Amino acid sequence: MSIALTLRPAAILVVLDADDECQVRSSGDGLGPALLARARTVAPDMPLAVVIANREYEAWFLASLTALRAAGLLPSDRLPDPLRPEVPRDCKGLIERLLGCSYEERVHQLRLTGGLTFSPGAAARSASYGKLLRDLDRLTREARSRRTA
Repeated sequence: MSIALTLRPAAILVVLDADDECQVRSSGDGLGPALLARARTVAPDMPLAVVIANREYEAWFLASLTALRAAGLLPSDRLPDPLRPEVPRDCKGLIERLLGCSYEERVHQLRLTGGLTFSPGAAARSASYGKLLRDLDRLTREARSRRTA
């Protein structure tokens, strides 16, 4: 966080792929709220958001599957669209089956991330992706208002 602050950003968004950590922990709070509280101690006046991909970051690809297929990033003839992409375990395995080859994060993740959609449909299919889109919208508005103030 302190490294990000040296760049003087207008806002900070923290995105984590934390498997089941976004579930409520024994302490009663989730990982996202706990990290956001810690970030606020370092940057109390900065627009901040923490989004935890549930269960895996790749679930967001499944939520945006129609857009990824339309962009030619994933074949359209393998597997139907999952209705609830955050439910299955091993989203990486599903992406691998869709690709028809071995899924490698360093090779595929950036390209697929570029094809993520900002559609209400994707947000409705994945609660954590919906949170990302809402937080991006809020951070953009807050950063713009800070710039004009």
